[in-house]
Amino acid sequence: MATIQKQLVWPELGRIERRTLFMGETAYTLTIFPLLGIASQPLAHLLSLFEDPLALQQRRLKQMTYIAVLGLLLLAALGLYLSIRHALRPFDQPVVALARLAQGELNVSLASRRYDDEVGQLMQALQRLVERLREIIGGIHRASDDLQASAGTMAALAESTKIQFDHQKIKIAHVDRAAMHMAQSA
Repeated sequence: MATIQKQLVWPELGRIERRTLFMGETAYTLTIFPLLGIASQPLAHLLSLFEDPLALQQRRLKQMTYIAVLGLLLLAALGLYLSIRHALRPFDQPVVALARLAQGELNVSLASRRYDDEVGQLMQALQRLVERLREIIGGIHRASDDLQASAGTMAALAESTKIQFDHQKIKIAHVDRAAMHMAQSA
């Protein structure tokens, strides 16, 4: 009864109030009635307290409902997670392949006949992109090799020209000395 007194808040005189109080595994219904005097003025409160098993059952039902709703929400969240994971799984291979491609690895393969939907179309387009990049980079390598070969040829030609120029210079110097020698002898 001391616990009930701690939970009890008195209404103003003249009001009728009904409350359900829970103490452990027992529920009580408390009804507060006003006691009226001779002039129909409220003088005091009259309390009616009885054990209410229906209120306890309602409380348990409410708790079970909350637990059931929480369980359903958890199941829905798990289902949503698994559904999203399943829906995004086809993107795993293209993402890994693009990461390898971004690192400069040109031997990636995206050829997959598993998907006939938008994901399959995306993977086919990415495969064509990879093949085109291979062609472009192969062309750049060939051009670089050709340029390097041309530069080597030009360097050899320049060296050969310099040697021929030096020989011509020596021959001209001989001819010049010989002409000078002839001019002095004449």
